[in-house]
Amino acid sequence: MRIEKDNIGSLDLPDNAVYGIHTLRAVKNFPHAGERINPHFIKAYFQVKLAALETNFKVGLIDENKI
Repeated sequence: MRIEKDNIGSLDLPDNAVYGIHTLRAVKNFPHAGERINPHFIKAYFQVKLAALETNFKVGLIDENKI
């Protein structure tokens, strides 16, 4: 085990871990991180993001060169 420290405190990580303290904290804080996302959710999320992009472009908030 190795000990890593950050502003919040210290955590033990396995010696062979290729990740650090921030990744370990994220895994502990977001326990569903390894689960697969429903493809319908991904499609719906993309549709919302695309609608926001199109709207912001139409009202002049996004330059054509940024698309």
